[in-house]
Amino acid sequence: MPISKEAIIELQKEETGRKAVKILKLKSTPCLIKPMLDMDWAIVKPYVEELAFKSMGDFTSYSTYKELFIGRATLIIGYLLDENDVESFSQGREVEKEFVGYIIIKFEETSYHIWQLYILPKYRNAEYLRDGFDEILKDAKNTGAPTLSVSAIKDEFNNTLNRFGMKETFTIYRKDLQEKK
Repeated sequence: MPISKEAIIELQKEETGRKAVKILKLKSTPCLIKPMLDMDWAIVKPYVEELAFKSMGDFTSYSTYKELFIGRATLIIGYLLDENDVESFSQGREVEKEFVGYIIIKFEETSYHIWQLYILPKYRNAEYLRDGFDEILKDAKNTGAPTLSVSAIKDEFNNTLNRFGMKETFTIYRKDLQEKK
């Protein structure tokens, strides 16, 4: 099931202290449907703004929303759910869930490109990140993309991406030329 369409994918189970099972799910939003996009945008916007600030002008939250709305990018959100809520979540019913992070994918000419990647700090070293990456890699291969590329804020994911077999191909340095007021 391609992630680029409406998809909810079971990735990994983790035993918690209270014997409940948590399952990571990825939910992809059909971005051309504004009410659906707006619901998910309310969840990710603060994190998009955090990355936009760190990008030093490479993108803004507005430019990100525009790319999603016009269909040039795809938003995928990761949630942790209790095992007994998985079916309800898969059917689109509201369940208690914990936000893990988001990914925004752009289909470039020569690459399935992860344009934005944000994982809450407490999950950055968890296996959920590995499992999510494996699912994205599988989807990229299914599309026939010749490469998978990732834009990431320097030092936040370098070691992790290297462990996943990614190679740094270039680095972008930025200098703000606008006078601070």
